[in-house]
Amino acid sequence: LGRLDDYDRAYDWIVPFGMKIDWANTSIQVMPQVESEYIDMPNVDGSLIQNSVYKNRLFNIVAFSQSGLSTKEKEDLKQRIAEILDATKKDSKKLTFGNTRTTFDVKYSGTANIQEGQSYVKATIPLEAKPYGYPVIEQEVYGSGLVVNNGDKDVGVVHIIRGGCQNPSFQLGNITYIWNGTVPENSKLYINHEDYSCYLESVEGV
Repeated sequence: LGRLDDYDRAYDWIVPFGMKIDWANTSIQVMPQVESEYIDMPNVDGSLIQNSVYKNRLFNIVAFSQSGLSTKEKEDLKQRIAEILDATKKDSKKLTFGNTRTTFDVKYSGTANIQEGQSYVKATIPLEAKPYGYPVIEQEVYGSGLVVNNGDKDVGVVHIIRGGCQNPSFQLGNITYIWNGTVPENSKLYINHEDYSCYLESVEGV
């Protein structure tokens, strides 16, 4: 649907659906529930907590599309919502809250309720999130420089090196990564530390 910058900044948007969040009816579980395991101690009155398990959080997102949609545009949007939610069957997707720049790994949970208005679509989307989110930063370095993760949690960093350059390298912690070769002009080299993948994308997107 385009970049977040293309949307009206008076609203919070859920991208890539391109829908405005209805915060009045959206529910976000602020803290994860805790399940504790107890053990009985011999000759002691009561029990001791052996372990605590934090359960996933439940998010119920309610969002509206822009008004003025045609019948075909409404059907296309409903199809796009279904495809994106279906994609979470195998892999979780990242849900980032822009105001706090906090990201949660989420999966579609339950049944979405999609309603059609005369020229808009309303969607109620249940999601199950991992107990804790993590900060996401996006920084750029031109030439040589230093990027610092200001968060307190290890995250799956994705390095994007834009061409053209020869034998680019960078250091992450005490490990140095080197690409022996050329990253052509207008192409991008992706190094994903979350799924341990590395690939070169041409200007045509191949």
